[in-house]
Amino acid sequence: MIKKILCLIMVLCISGCSYLRIQTKEEATQMPYSRHQSYFRQKDYDVKGRVRGEYTKICLLFGILCNQDIDIYDDLLKKGMELGANEVINVVIDENVSSLVTYPLFSRHRFVANGLAIKIKPVENTQKKRRVTEED
Repeated sequence: MIKKILCLIMVLCISGCSYLRIQTKEEATQMPYSRHQSYFRQKDYDVKGRVRGEYTKICLLFGILCNQDIDIYDDLLKKGMELGANEVINVVIDENVSSLVTYPLFSRHRFVANGLAIKIKPVENTQKKRRVTEED
């Protein structure tokens, strides 16, 4: 008898947690935001192309002595300017270290960088002029 009552209470608790709202036919066919108007912002840049660079840096003694200093973004920007761009966005840099065993004495870092070269358009005033009414 006690087991049946406990099972009944568990079933009531579980079924009480789930709530199902029955929609009318009009609500089911209408999207919740269908009456809203969206304003898409126009791109303020032109895509000129993708730029890519591969760089290698060799270091000794835990990276204290290295053969060169790499400025990856400036190099990608220089390659983008050759395409007629004035900015590089979405830069992704992948790094690969030669070996963790030889890292304390000798390490070779290989960088592969990719980016998107763009030309930024001049800023235009696209806001609508406010109507001046007689009340103002």
